[in-house]
Amino acid sequence: MAGSMNKIVKRCFLKAKATTDRFHVRQLANSAVQELRIRYRWKVLNLENLDYKKAKADGKVYELEIVPDPHLAIGLFRSYQKFLMRS
Repeated sequence: MAGSMNKIVKRCFLKAKATTDRFHVRQLANSAVQELRIRYRWKVLNLENLDYKKAKADGKVYELEIVPDPHLAIGLFRSYQKFLMRS
């Protein structure tokens, strides 16, 4: 809730208690993870672009580094989602 709303609620509803629900906690956590994932991906793309330009300037063929197990990250993300759903 916005800071200005807190004052209104405290004045109008004297016995009200602030609560949180699992949906909104999960939504905030997923948004944060998504933001980090996107930021990391852009960082990786920029590094790949720099490597490509360096290889091109040296007259070499750029070879993309292959991640040994791309499913590992997906599995970790799914485990994280299941953990949040249980909370």
